[in-house]
Amino acid sequence: MIYVVRSGAHRKWAYLRCPDAPDEVIQLSLMKERRPNWEVESDLFGRPTLSPSVRQLSGSHAHFWLRVGRVDRCPDHLREPVARTGHA
Repeated sequence: MIYVVRSGAHRKWAYLRCPDAPDEVIQLSLMKERRPNWEVESDLFGRPTLSPSVRQLSGSHAHFWLRVGRVDRCPDHLREPVARTGHA
């Protein structure tokens, strides 16, 4: 289940429990002016779809798509992200 916080007609935040760590609450910005941000839509049955994928950089390290109410895990799911190093 996703909870969407609104201010008037504007969607601001989406909250959901991590599918792999139910005690972990994921907060996603729905505000276009913030980066990163997500879009959430629901079908006629109320099943949510999030775009883009959700990647937890800490905690559970979950990486998944939520499509039509179903969690589709990415190949790097539950793996700690690899640190990117910059070159001078």
